[in-house]
Amino acid sequence: MALKLRPPKPPKPGELWKQTRDSQVWKSIFRPGSIYRPGYRDTSRDRALAMMNNVLYHLHPVKVKRHGLKLTYTFCLGGLSFFLFILLTITGIFLMFFYRPTAASAWNDVQTLETAVAFGSLVRNMHRWAAHLMVISVFLHMCRVFYHGAYKAPREFNWVIGIILLTLTLLLSFTGYLLPWDQLAIWAVAVPWWSWPVATLADPAVAAAVLGVGLVGTLLPFALAVGAVRVINAATAGIAATAEPVFAAGFAWLLLGQQLTPAQLAGGALVVAGVVLAQLAAARGHAPTAPVSPDAGGRPGPPG
Repeated sequence: MALKLRPPKPPKPGELWKQTRDSQVWKSIFRPGSIYRPGYRDTSRDRALAMMNNVLYHLHPVKVKRHGLKLTYTFCLGGLSFFLFILLTITGIFLMFFYRPTAASAWNDVQTLETAVAFGSLVRNMHRWAAHLMVISVFLHMCRVFYHGAYKAPREFNWVIGIILLTLTLLLSFTGYLLPWDQLAIWAVAVPWWSWPVATLADPAVAAAVLGVGLVGTLLPFALAVGAVRVINAATAGIAATAEPVFAAGFAWLLLGQQLTPAQLAGGALVVAGVVLAQLAAARGHAPTAPVSPDAGGRPGPPG
């Protein structure tokens, strides 16, 4: 009696669907916690698995309080700052191809970019406004983090990174303001340079004088005091210039929590007075020169 070989019956749709879901390929694509995984149940464990086994979701916490989902909780300031950073990077790369950072060609390149390059004015203004908005958004983001206490344990290191990024944002905005090399740019940079206490700290002669009077530990407070007094001096049209050493000593006394001795106060006042006189003399001999446009009239370039 001969045996007849019969072809296997095709699986029913339900069986085929079950075999597909039980296959290794299906399980490698839909990880534990997925609603398409066999045996899924709407439990806290499966919800946590869905978060932890997803490429994007695993960056976020498994559970979030309901008030944390409100837009007003973060105002999307962190995401907005990152978006503006990406926009600044893209537009900055575009502008880099048409700009040479030299005193002889910077102003001309900006004018060429504004008038002769396709979409040059649009991209430059996008870059400019994005820089302004990024400073505002990063500052507001740091204020929001501080107000909500998000800098506390275990996020102390995130707060340090945020402070570093805020400092870099301010420095990049400050240096980028100089790139057009026009009247607005050069005076916006020249005035803070002569007023900022970094000029005091960067002077080797001042450092030697401070070391000579034994005020190494009080150098920074006195430098901050000089900067504060110069702001007052600028606001009062030079009235505080004659009393700058006295004011600087008083500010330093407050900054150090009343830790200075009378000898340190007197020595610091002398150092500050010497610094002021030296920088006034240097300012008269090395006043910043404003750039002029290369046209026939030699007129100063318009603000950019």
